[in-house]
Formats: sequence, C-alpha cells, structure tokens
Amino acid sequence: MFGPEYGELINFCALAIKLGLTTRQLKSMTASYPSVGSDLGSML
Repeated sequence: MFGPEYGELINFCALAIKLGLTTRQLKSMTASYPSVGSDLGSML
C-alpha cells in the first residue's frame, strides 16, 4: 500500500489484525467519508 493517504488504511488493517476481525466485520464498519478508509469495503 503506497500513496499519500494510505497510512490511515494501514491503521485500519492493523486494528483488524489485532482484534481478529473478519472481512465481513470490516465491510460492515462505518468509516468517515471521503477518506481512503471509506474505500476499504470495496477493496475486500
């Protein structure tokens, strides 16, 4: 993950790993919009 805003997405992924979240749980999370994190559901 490279880009100017991907630090936010890496934090989302690190949180998911730490909490043991499934992809279904990640897709159901609500992220602020517009942000890179708001695109997470479509990336999974």
